Amino acid sequence: MSMWWSWQSPGAVSAGASGALFGLMAAAVVYGRRSRTSFGNALSSEWLQLGVFAVVFSLLVGRVDHAAHAGGALTGAGLALVLPDRTTHSRIPTQVWLGLELFCLAIILGSFVALFLLDDPIYALYRKTWFGG
Repeated sequence: MSMWWSWQSPGAVSAGASGALFGLMAAAVVYGRRSRTSFGNALSSEWLQLGVFAVVFSLLVGRVDHAAHAGGALTGAGLALVLPDRTTHSRIPTQVWLGLELFCLAIILGSFVALFLLDDPIYALYRKTWFGG
C-alpha cells in the first residue's frame, strides 16, 4: 500500500515494521470479535484501544508512513476474516496452503535478492554503510 500511495513520488522510501504491527493489531481485533467469547471480547477491546492510541500517536509524529499502517491493518483484518480458527476445519486443502506459503517465501527472498543485486539507490546506501564501499 505504501508503494501504491507514493507511486508518483520518486525517491520515497519506507522502512520499518510498523505496518506489520498494525496488521497484527487488526487481526487480533477481528479474531476477538469473531470468536464471540469473553476472552475474544477482552482481546479485541485491548488491541482496539492500543490501535487507536497508535493511530493518534502516529498522527502527532512527523515522517510516518500512514499508507503502510493502513495497508497492514487492512491486510491483518482481511486475513483474520478469511482464515479459519483452530476449532473449525478449513475447506482449503493443505497443499494449497503450503503452496501459498512457498509463494510468499519466494517473494520475500526475491525481494532481498533484488535489493542487494540490482542497481538500486537503497543498495548504494547499504553498500556505503555496511560494506565500507
